Amino acid sequence: DRRKNGPFLGIFDFVQRVNLNACNKKNMECLALAGGFDSFPELKREQYFAVNSKGEVFLETLMRYGNRYQADKAAAVNSLFGGENVIDVATPEIPQGVERWSDLDRLNRERDLVGIYLSAHPLDEFSIVLEHVCNTRMADLEDKAALVGREITMGGIVTSVRRGVSKNGNPYGIAKIEDYSGSTEIPFWGNDWVTYQGYLNEGTFLYIKARCQAKQWRQDELEVKITSMELLPDVKEELVQKITIIIPLSVLNSALVTELATLTKEHPGNTELYFKVTDDADVSHMSIDLISRPIKLSVGRDLITYLKERPELGFHIN
Repeated sequence: DRRKNGPFLGIFDFVQRVNLNACNKKNMECLALAGGFDSFPELKREQYFAVNSKGEVFLETLMRYGNRYQADKAAAVNSLFGGENVIDVATPEIPQGVERWSDLDRLNRERDLVGIYLSAHPLDEFSIVLEHVCNTRMADLEDKAALVGREITMGGIVTSVRRGVSKNGNPYGIAKIEDYSGSTEIPFWGNDWVTYQGYLNEGTFLYIKARCQAKQWRQDELEVKITSMELLPDVKEELVQKITIIIPLSVLNSALVTELATLTKEHPGNTELYFKVTDDADVSHMSIDLISRPIKLSVGRDLITYLKERPELGFHIN
């Protein structure tokens, strides 16, 4: 229908036109949860699942409206009488005052539905720490031998926790922790579980220090031993102490200065801001280091996205 009659203009246009037998309630739920309707202006994802006073989900109201509209349209087309065949079906009232899902809740619904995060990743707010402060990814824990002899720093989100009691009566837990590279399960036995269990809840963002060592009772096997654990939101500003933005002299102009000034003013924080202006045309690759003492900022997703989208600029952390 889209190829024949053009793009769908909104959710009401969608249910007026599509075959609602083929695109049934389950398909509609999947489209709404996975962000398939996000481009439609009328509703946010949460509103599709709002429940009215009769206990009916708005998605069901939409489909009932669409079915009736299509039935009336078909009847009008097949009518023996003349006239303009006006279709008079009232558009459902959009639910208001619906509480917005948290970003994590929204993303978890996407993942549960299609197996991956689609619109974003819950760790995006901490990507600067994971990519520029941490020295180890979850995927790296598969090769424990390569990690022996150095301090491991890593971060991630707890996606599941299994709790139990060992044969000798001691509690334990096995936490699955995920970052951009994948997920891994880390066991916590005895005192380690007692020490860290308060952090190990599904949806918690963690910054972890650890080392790789031989197991106490099996010296021929290696394990990841956690040495400290903190909440990522609490330590993000502390971990990102300064950012240096590298600007080639050839692209330095008033427009760029204005853009950077706007970004820094919109994101105040505690991270020191430095600039390095380089002259690549000079054979000695001369550069000048500058510090913006009055301005400190919060290094978040907007700033990093801006810098990554400007390949002529560079940056480094700490």
